[in-house]
Amino acid sequence: MIKVGLLTGREWSFPPAFIAEVAKRDAGVEVEYVKLGGTSMDEPIPYAVIFDRISHEVPYYRTYLKHAALQGCTVVNNPFMWSADDKLFDASLATMLCV
Repeated sequence: MIKVGLLTGREWSFPPAFIAEVAKRDAGVEVEYVKLGGTSMDEPIPYAVIFDRISHEVPYYRTYLKHAALQGCTVVNNPFMWSADDKLFDASLATMLCV
């Protein structure tokens, strides 16, 4: 089962329609809303793919998406297009590179 995360704000048109369409296809893909609280560097990302619809408004979400991408998650709407540096991503990258 492939797990897909949907990171959204208050919109109510696309997210439910997307989730319903994926479920209808019965293709071994599960979609759920991404739930975020605090994020640890060693916390595994539970999604193979995350569709981002809100990180342009919430910097923490963009940072989380960079962290997810570093762990191998495919992120739709590239979080690296916004900024070149933030502390969680920098620390995650340094740890991964054994720096």
